[in-house]
Amino acid sequence: MKRLIASALALFVVVALSVPLFAQHGTNMDRMAEELGLTQTQKEEITALREAHKAQMKAWREANLTPEQQEKMSRMMADRREGRQGHGGREAHVDRMSAALDLTDDQVTKMKEIRSSARATADAWFEENGNASSDDRHAFMKAHRTSTRQAVRSVLSESQQEKFDTMRGREHHGHQDKEGHHDKDND
Repeated sequence: MKRLIASALALFVVVALSVPLFAQHGTNMDRMAEELGLTQTQKEEITALREAHKAQMKAWREANLTPEQQEKMSRMMADRREGRQGHGGREAHVDRMSAALDLTDDQVTKMKEIRSSARATADAWFEENGNASSDDRHAFMKAHRTSTRQAVRSVLSESQQEKFDTMRGREHHGHQDKEGHHDKDND
């Protein structure tokens, strides 16, 4: 029994580490598929396998982990998502923006509120729509990023908005949509 639990936990860790390749905003899967030259059928098979495994792991966690372990796992996964934001997580992102755009303390506070609210909205959507297709996840995240950017821009002065737009252009140069067209809204 211990061996089965250890094997299941090891499998979970491997899958948890690989999920970002397939799930994060739909774009990593697209990049991987393009780089590997995957066919549509292969992409659909990977997505189906991932979704089936995700459901199996959720059932296993609910059946085998204590409430305390489930809570700890949720915190660990949230911490991992935070770290995956890159460059030190959300706080560091706001700090970099503050320095680059010369934000006031009031603007920094509003930025943190916007980012916190955006994260909560995304987390709630993914919790509720855990089995959504890759296309649905991608569409949600694209719209969500656009609305978050609009909220951020509303806090900035005109000159800060121009600088923000320039910074975004440098950071996200080269992102393309599924048809290979440059997608300024995709990060």
